[in-house]
Amino acid sequence: MASCAKCSKPFGPGKPVAKLLGKSFHKECVVCKDCNVSLIGKGMVDGGGWPQCEACAEKAEAAVPAGVTCKGCKKEISGTCTKAYGFTFHVYCMSCCVCKKPITNDGFYDDVTDKILHLECLTKL
Repeated sequence: MASCAKCSKPFGPGKPVAKLLGKSFHKECVVCKDCNVSLIGKGMVDGGGWPQCEACAEKAEAAVPAGVTCKGCKKEISGTCTKAYGFTFHVYCMSCCVCKKPITNDGFYDDVTDKILHLECLTKL
């Protein structure tokens, strides 16, 4: 039986499973690797293979070097950008693959499907 990457407990039948960063989590176990704040309904990034809140990621974030391309549109980034899920985006390019609405602070990256989506849109895939 599959188990949660955070708590190692098995997944119960019919319980929602969040799959991100190549790992499966109970919904309540989707927390920042550094400060343990719940990331449900909040933005998160890839913190070395584990979910990390944007506040903790910003503390460690460096400037975007020249030649970096946007994960969304594949064009070079100049000016305002955002880093999330281990990728760099133009602010306007980070949107849910299901509902197409902007991801502000309530999405995650599913590395299995290589898609970004809102947690509430997870069941619509």
